Amino acid sequence: MQKKCLSILLMVFLLGTLSLAAILVEPSRFILKIEPGKRESGSITVINTGSLPADLKAVLYDWDLSEAGELVEFQAKTRTDSLDGLIKFNPRQFTIQPGKAQIVRFTIDAPQDGLEHKGVVFFEESFVPPSGTIGATVTTKVGPIFYVAPTNIELALQFNDIRVVQENNQTFFKVLALNNGKGHIRLTISYKLQTKEGKTLKEDALPEQVILPGKSVNQLFSIADNLQSGSYRLIVVLSYFGYTRFNEGVLEFSIP
Repeated sequence: MQKKCLSILLMVFLLGTLSLAAILVEPSRFILKIEPGKRESGSITVINTGSLPADLKAVLYDWDLSEAGELVEFQAKTRTDSLDGLIKFNPRQFTIQPGKAQIVRFTIDAPQDGLEHKGVVFFEESFVPPSGTIGATVTTKVGPIFYVAPTNIELALQFNDIRVVQENNQTFFKVLALNNGKGHIRLTISYKLQTKEGKTLKEDALPEQVILPGKSVNQLFSIADNLQSGSYRLIVVLSYFGYTRFNEGVLEFSIP
């Protein structure tokens, strides 16, 4: 019994020590468009902000977004849009001392199938409990996300519903859109709520929406509470990351 208690205490101490190693990466995202047949190079800065050395291993994964918008990782080469075979990075294993940084360089070939390919390079550190102690292996992961597409990629976003909706004294902006192109779309919605006479009541922007190919966004965004009876208009501007293109529209509605 005493030995078991000592093992648990040792495990707690080791896990507490492990938490002192804190890893940051810069940048956290790459969005690359590469001319067909060409290759692009770049670098990732991995920083140890903790107080212990960090033994890291760089591993490529495929990924997708869940319905809740959370990143879901897969083993590399699982998906048809995998970066496996297109990206090379070096070094793959290294140790960073506290307060130091490591530069990891990469090269990426342009996809040849006309599709955008995605990946995440996780820098992993694993802690294996000493023999005879209680506990499971703990692995920490941090790394940048990659979107890689040829410069001639086809992008398309189909809007199926854009309107103002009222529910329980709240006013919402509803958008239903389908990405039927071959690359992801980063959509930002800004709006201006006005009275019919043109007086501005509120002006704001909604959180950026990332819509992957074949996926849709179907959301209600709250824009106002307890509007008084009357006629209003919502001026909406849809803009897209990395493009000068934008759409603008005016939605008129009334509160009874």
